Amino acid sequence: MALPQSSWTLDEDRGEQGEILVLPLQFVVAPDHGRFHPASLVTTGDGTLTVAQGMLIGELRNHTTIQQIHSPFGGRVDTWLVTAGQIVTPGQPLCSLNPTPVAGG
Repeated sequence: MALPQSSWTLDEDRGEQGEILVLPLQFVVAPDHGRFHPASLVTTGDGTLTVAQGMLIGELRNHTTIQQIHSPFGGRVDTWLVTAGQIVTPGQPLCSLNPTPVAGG
């Protein structure tokens, strides 16, 4: 597993110093308004949850439609950022994925 890259920057003109942290995360976002309902996903033997590119991760339901949400990339689910039944808006992140290679892929 690759560690996050960090670098120190110094803005001498303003006397500021800070750390920039680059995380290798990708986000699956809501395509529309509605209530998010996660799919039943299977965890691996070590307890992690991995998804393949194109895999169904949930549905978005509003008054008139049910829209399936497929992951645009594969990886290990790092964090779910919404809960089942939560109302979401277009572009809202649903989960973060660490782009770890999926076994067999």
